[in-house]
Amino acid sequence: MVGSAAFLGSGRGPVADPDRGVRGRRRVPGRLPPTEESEMNQPARPAPSPAPLRVERLARQACQALAPLLPALDRVDRDLSRQLRRAATSAALNVAEAQGLRAGHRRERLATALGSAREARMALLLVADLGLLPAERLAQPADRFDHLAASLYRLLHPRR
Repeated sequence: MVGSAAFLGSGRGPVADPDRGVRGRRRVPGRLPPTEESEMNQPARPAPSPAPLRVERLARQACQALAPLLPALDRVDRDLSRQLRRAATSAALNVAEAQGLRAGHRRERLATALGSAREARMALLLVADLGLLPAERLAQPADRFDHLAASLYRLLHPRR
């Protein structure tokens, strides 16, 4: 058998093969296995900026401001209430998901969160325009989602 040569020997485990590592993976020519010294020469990861943490807090505050309105809106227009709830939670969850990502995927999640925050704000404005709930009750949640959208926009488009 061709593949069983690595397991011949004393019966205590695989025999070291010059073309394969101990685990049987083929080594890439010209590439050394990582050592402590080579790992130490790697540049340090930058510390996470405080801006994403602030945006996460803003997303939660916007959802908290919206929560008392949802039962009343649910009685008047269930579809709009459900869409507003989905947009609000989507904004917060996409901000949280962006925290653990880098570069392109992070930007995608932040852009999705921005779109959801704008959608939630527009839904609140429509609720006021349609007269479904008093505009005074909708002002604070709409401002919170506007603030969240502005902060997300600034994260996606930093000043130069």
